[in-house]
Amino acid sequence: GGVGGNLGRVGSLFLSKTVSATLLAVIIGFVGLPFPFLPRHLTLVGFFTIGTPAFILSFEKQDSPIRPGFLGRVLAFAIPAGLVAGLTTFALYGVSRLDRFGFTVEQSRTGATILMVLLGLVIIHDLVSPPSYMNRLLIGGLLAGFLAVLAIPPFQELFNLVLPGPYAWAVIITATAVAAAILKLSLFLGRRVLDNRTEAGHDELRAAA
Repeated sequence: GGVGGNLGRVGSLFLSKTVSATLLAVIIGFVGLPFPFLPRHLTLVGFFTIGTPAFILSFEKQDSPIRPGFLGRVLAFAIPAGLVAGLTTFALYGVSRLDRFGFTVEQSRTGATILMVLLGLVIIHDLVSPPSYMNRLLIGGLLAGFLAVLAIPPFQELFNLVLPGPYAWAVIITATAVAAAILKLSLFLGRRVLDNRTEAGHDELRAAA
């Protein structure tokens, strides 16, 4: 049960990132804006929201039994999570590129990177819900590590980060909160639909027997 559960969580994490990245690439290419991330930004996002948490979660002990519908559960989590993360990141980045705000490309990319990491941590929190003490410690450590990267000048230069001002920070935090609420609602609805279909399938099997 533990191996299957861990595989499902890791798979959901990677697939949600794939969905958000693909969505961003399609939309950005369609509207003709510069891509919101440099390779170094993607490295940063991947380290704090994919690689490190996936590695640690893969070793977490789980006592829950294996349930049918593995692929359905992964898709029911990853698709809404990826769509919300991708659309929210594009909305913030696209608005920041409007001339009236006067942001440089570096500032817009930094804002998109911050938002993507924060949303990634929200996705991890939802993925392990209800989070254990170790899960909370993991998420808190990832957040602290990312904030340290933002605060240390050599890391700012290495990852081409230009810190936003107070107003931009407020917008990023607000966007994260709104996206988190939408994400929780979409995941709840997705699980309800999946559970209803699973129950309907069980009823059909019982009726056939």
